[in-house]
This record gives sequence, structure tokens and C-alpha cells, in this order.
Amino acid sequence: MSFQAFCQCVNDKASLVLINPCSVMFQLMKDMVSVSEATDWSRQTSTQSKYRALRCQVTAVQEDSAEFETVKDNLLNSIVG
Repeated sequence: MSFQAFCQCVNDKASLVLINPCSVMFQLMKDMVSVSEATDWSRQTSTQSKYRALRCQVTAVQEDSAEFETVKDNLLNSIVG
């Protein structure tokens, strides 16, 4: 995000339309820095390390559970469209 866009997000208090996308962008940048710092700025880190850096918990799901099917369907739908 450019400095000009940042200033506009911070100074344009009348425009709520800009503030929400800016807060999402700032959170994304914060998360990217957190992951990079936690993984020592390495590009070849495990997915598990990245989730841990974001303070997310990853656990195995039984393949015969309804939750597994839901996740599988969501994943396949996101790939296909």
C-alpha cells in the first residue's frame, strides 16, 4: 500500500468505505510480518510453522467424519469455482 493511500485511510474519517479495506490490509501486513519473523524470514518453512506463527491450531480430522467431508467439499469448490 502506498504512503498516499495510507494517509488517505487515516485522515479521511468521513469515508467508512475506505477504512474497512485499509484495516483489512493493515491486518494482512501485520500477519505477514508476524509469520516472517516467527520463521526467521525463511521462504522454505513448513505450513505448520506458519499456522503456529499466526496463533492458529491445526489438528487432524477423522476421514470418516462430517467435518472432513465439509472441509473437503469447501476445498474442492474453491478450486473448481
